Amino acid sequence: DNMLDVPGITLSERGIFVRMTEVMSRGSSVDVNIPLPSGETLKVGGKVIYGKAQNGNDSVIQPGVAIKFDRITARDTEALSQLVAGLLIGDIVEEQTEPVLRPH
Repeated sequence: DNMLDVPGITLSERGIFVRMTEVMSRGSSVDVNIPLPSGETLKVGGKVIYGKAQNGNDSVIQPGVAIKFDRITARDTEALSQLVAGLLIGDIVEEQTEPVLRPH
């Protein structure tokens, strides 16, 4: 039971893509710990649905695995939904440089 500390690249309410050099086998069952802004850790289970290996040193594609969540409670689904929404809104607000609304 080794816990790996790997960076999450993309996160949705249904799964996560994590960067790692060692690709796990498709169908592998994993436990995922997702840190929440509150300091708590969301613990969900999932299965590897695909992996990407490194293609040489100059590859643009990041190596890693995609994990589909399949063991998650309704409460955890709500917490994950709030996390994803907060991350999306935060990215939009922080990166937005042009005006998006014009009052009439």
